[in-house]
Amino acid sequence: MKFSPQLYARAFVSALAEKKVPEEKLRERFLTVVKRNGDFPHLGKILREAERLLMKKLELKKVVIESARPVGKTQFEELRMAFAERDIVHTNIVPELIAGVKITIDDEWMIDATLKGRLKKLFK
Repeated sequence: MKFSPQLYARAFVSALAEKKVPEEKLRERFLTVVKRNGDFPHLGKILREAERLLMKKLELKKVVIESARPVGKTQFEELRMAFAERDIVHTNIVPELIAGVKITIDDEWMIDATLKGRLKKLFK
C-alpha cells in the first residue's frame, strides 16, 4: 500500500472541508488517485476511516444496534431516544446472538445484553 488509510482519509476529509471543488468531482478525483496508486483493494478501510473522521469532526456518533430478530418500531424508537437526534443509528439482524440486543457506539464502546454474551460470561 502506497499510503495508509488514515492518510488518504485525512486528505479526503480536509479537501471536503475546503469546499473548493464540488463534492461529486472530489469523490471522482479521489477514487482516481487511489486507483492510480494501486490502493483500490484497500478502499473499504480508507472509507471507514474517512467516515470515522467526518463523524468526529461533525460531533456525531455512529450507533449500531444488533439483535437476533428485527427490532419492533416501538422498541427502536425507545432505543433511538437514548441517543442524540443527530446521531446515526443503524440496526442489524444477527441470529447468532440468540436473544437480546448489542449496542456499539463509534466502533469503540459496547453494551452487550444478549443471551450469547451472557452464556459466554457464564462459561468462562
